[in-house]
Amino acid sequence: MNEPLFDVQMLTAPNAKAFGRMGEQIVFRALERQGYQVITAREREYRGDLVVIDPVTGQVTRIEVKTARPGAQGYQFCLERHGRYAFTTLSHSDVLILMAITRAGLPVPFVIPAQAYPRIKKLTIASEPTRYAGKYARFRQSLDCISLSKTEQAFDLT
Repeated sequence: MNEPLFDVQMLTAPNAKAFGRMGEQIVFRALERQGYQVITAREREYRGDLVVIDPVTGQVTRIEVKTARPGAQGYQFCLERHGRYAFTTLSHSDVLILMAITRAGLPVPFVIPAQAYPRIKKLTIASEPTRYAGKYARFRQSLDCISLSKTEQAFDLT
């Protein structure tokens, strides 16, 4: 029997750090189920949150995971932060995964390759992620089949 992707009690995590770790856990388990070898960055001191190794090609992909739940402004993802206790940057990752957790607890990943990173500090998805039709909708994927392509062309739907 498959282990659940996350503990539903974490949906009410009291702080952003715990909620962010839940997003990393969801991505970690989803990629493991797909057969990837996944290492948390803290274990090997890589940049980014997760390091994923393709079992067939051996290709290494560094992933930064950002997690958000709905708020008054929608789903807000902090993409860059500099401060005394927090430093977040996307510059050392190959792929950014925005993990939007809906009110019903459904994780909705948006997988954005490095060359398509938005050069902004904060990104907001104002509508329900499953119905979102804005600029980043083309990067929305199913949690059951996450593609880690590092090229934006892989997501070109035109």
